[in-house]
Amino acid sequence: MTGHHIAGEQPAPPNSQHEKPVEIWTGLPKSRISRPILILLTALLTAIPSANAQNAPDVNTMPLDQLAQAIAHTIEVSTARSPGAPLSYAGVTVQGTKVTTHFAVKDSAILSKLKASADQMREGMASHICRNPQSATPLRRGISMINLYELADNSDKFEITIDAAACDSLAAIKPASAAELSQLASQVVNALRSDGEKAQQNQNGVTLKQAEAKDGIVEQRFVVVVPAFESFYRANVPQTQAMIKGNVCGKFGDSVRRGLRLHLVYEQAQTGATLSEFNIGPSDC
Repeated sequence: MTGHHIAGEQPAPPNSQHEKPVEIWTGLPKSRISRPILILLTALLTAIPSANAQNAPDVNTMPLDQLAQAIAHTIEVSTARSPGAPLSYAGVTVQGTKVTTHFAVKDSAILSKLKASADQMREGMASHICRNPQSATPLRRGISMINLYELADNSDKFEITIDAAACDSLAAIKPASAAELSQLASQVVNALRSDGEKAQQNQNGVTLKQAEAKDGIVEQRFVVVVPAFESFYRANVPQTQAMIKGNVCGKFGDSVRRGLRLHLVYEQAQTGATLSEFNIGPSDC
């Protein structure tokens, strides 16, 4: 693996005291886009401090080498490794303004399939990343996000690059009419209810309490039923909201960019107290 490794961020050995990346079910359907897209999108959304945060660096003036390191650090500490999986995260490296996320591919057959869908993957990544103003800003400034897919024996590999040029190549999104928004909202609600039923069967820590479509807006209410998840939500509200927005943009991004809006509420199981409440709209995706 070439490039500059992020110092101090090697995967923790078994039974170490380092915390593993937290993976929780947000109550939303898992995206059909590939995991690599969601990794990059979430990193770009969470690596940059909120403009409202006290003493937060300005993403428009932050030195590009520092920006690249911040993005890479976020990818490394928030992405779980799954050795032996068909496609697994294998680390991140930085060379100047290029952030390369490495993926280990189990066998040549899988790599061939990835190569065959490279153009579709590139377009999907660009669409989900570039159309969100926040995640697009680093790219517009000169950061390049590269996904490198490589066989374990290094005998074959290929990469996909998302940068400002990839963003510029995207076609414009046509806003949806009122009737189309109503139809899109109903489709999202159906997906939410279907996934909510599966989640309850699998005893996930977040359950769907309500999902309704009204005037082109999807109203959702979730109940956090596992104490550990509740503690995570309370301690990481901005990060959790960014993660959920990344999930929504990954799953429903095209609909949201056409004008669909979502209102989400997460509440505590025993008291019904609100843990988190926020909206997702076109500017978020």
